[in-house]
Amino acid sequence: MSVDLFYWMYEAQNNPADAPLVIWLTGGPGCSSTLALLSENGPCRVNADGKTTTPNDFSWNNNANVLWLDQPAGVGFSYGTENDDNEEMIAEDAYYFVQSFLQSHPEYATHSMGSGPPVTKKMKIGGLFGKSKFRFNRTKKIL
Repeated sequence: MSVDLFYWMYEAQNNPADAPLVIWLTGGPGCSSTLALLSENGPCRVNADGKTTTPNDFSWNNNANVLWLDQPAGVGFSYGTENDDNEEMIAEDAYYFVQSFLQSHPEYATHSMGSGPPVTKKMKIGGLFGKSKFRFNRTKKIL
C-alpha cells in the first residue's frame, strides 16, 4: 500500500535558520490543512474574487517554519491505494511523513518543534519549499 501526503511549507519570515518547525494538522481528521493555510494562519489569505491574495500580518510563519499537511490519505490532495480507517494508521502515516520530510530536508532536523528539543542533531541551512508531496508505503519503506 502506498500513501501520497500533500503539504505546503513556508519558512519563517523572521530568522528561519533559528525558528522552530511547526506542523499544522487541521482537526477532524478529515479536513484539509490547505483550508487553514489559505484562510486562517498562512502567509496570505485568498480574497473574495478567488484570484488574488492579501498578506496575513498574523501568519504563523512570521516566526516559525510552518508545514501544513493534508492528512490522512483521502483528505485534500493526499491519497493512497487504501485510505486510513483508524487513528493508529493516521498516526503511523504522519510519523513516516515526518521521517521522509526530514530525510529529504535535513536542514530542518535541528529545529525545535515548538518548545521541544531539536528533531535530530544534524544541521544545514535551507531554502523555501512550495507545494509538494511524499510517497511511502505502510511497510515502512520511504519511496
